[in-house]
Amino acid sequence: LHAEMATFAEAGVSGKDGIQINVSGVSLDLNGFELLGVSGSLNGVNIVAGAALTNIAVLNGSVRNWGGAGVTTLFGGSDFRVSGILASGNLGSGIKLGELLSASPNNVACTVTHCTAANNSGDVAISVGNGSTVSNCSVSTNNTANGIFARDGSTVSSCSVFFNQGLGISTATACTLSDCSVLSSANGGSGIFAGAGSTLSNCSSSNNQAHGIATGSSCTLINCTANANTLNGFNILNDCALSNCVANGNTGSGINAPNGCVIQECLADNNSANGITAALGCTIRNCHVRANPQNGIQSGSGGQIIDNLLDGNGLAAGTQSNILLTGDSARVEGNSILGGDRGIATNGGGNVIVRNSVRGGTNPYGGIA
Repeated sequence: LHAEMATFAEAGVSGKDGIQINVSGVSLDLNGFELLGVSGSLNGVNIVAGAALTNIAVLNGSVRNWGGAGVTTLFGGSDFRVSGILASGNLGSGIKLGELLSASPNNVACTVTHCTAANNSGDVAISVGNGSTVSNCSVSTNNTANGIFARDGSTVSSCSVFFNQGLGISTATACTLSDCSVLSSANGGSGIFAGAGSTLSNCSSSNNQAHGIATGSSCTLINCTANANTLNGFNILNDCALSNCVANGNTGSGINAPNGCVIQECLADNNSANGITAALGCTIRNCHVRANPQNGIQSGSGGQIIDNLLDGNGLAAGTQSNILLTGDSARVEGNSILGGDRGIATNGGGNVIVRNSVRGGTNPYGGIA
């Protein structure tokens, strides 16, 4: 870092940033040292005039106890990289390279990797703009609206997020999330929210105060787990595909899907409401749905419920079912049903129900119209 590339303030000076960077092409390597703020100080590292800057790196050190953010920038630049930074105890965000408001200009193609953001108090612990990457980061105990936020077309991978006050991980549209875990009983929002057209794989979300994993429309979810969340385990929107996922012990439904979704080879067990709740035209295939006290699978009109195993659902007070059809023109075929309350029940006509095996239960075929 050359002197003409940055403006330094003594650590702990009120009313000043720790380091300002105001030209492109700078690599600031802290070499393991700490920038320590005091009361009234501004940001630890401030990349100023962001709209005109590109190719800036902040590396290898600690940025702690600043009155603003740990590392921050104005929006509109590109190719910023933050690696190996511990941002903690700051009154603003930990690392903020992207704006949460969709109408705001943003930095693009940024990277945040191998960083830790803890005990910060801004609106987000780590944020990046469009087409960016957040990887191998730990975000914990931040008094923020979000743990990690990424704008359109970004990738979030191999991150651990726990005990934050807002959403654990939140992304805009067409993002990719993989190998992330969110454990946060203090979250005021869902553990993970992914915008429309996103892909999630090998992610887990547990003990959140809203949904475990929520998405926009047209998303793909593979090998994900939602456990012990206050609302639904998975709360997806129209035209999503969910496969090889587990929803266990959630206070709402294990999986809640509106229109046109495909749910296959999933496990929904011991949720407090339905195992799987689906609206219109959904396909539910090769799933294991067990021990949900309301309905095992509840499906609206035009659905296909094929080759599933349902065991011991519907034992809450009142009349429940392993499979409940709430509309017409559905097809129920090849399912194996054991125990529970009613085996298969319908609230409408015009459904096709063939080749199912029903054994045990209070009223195996009661309620078919």
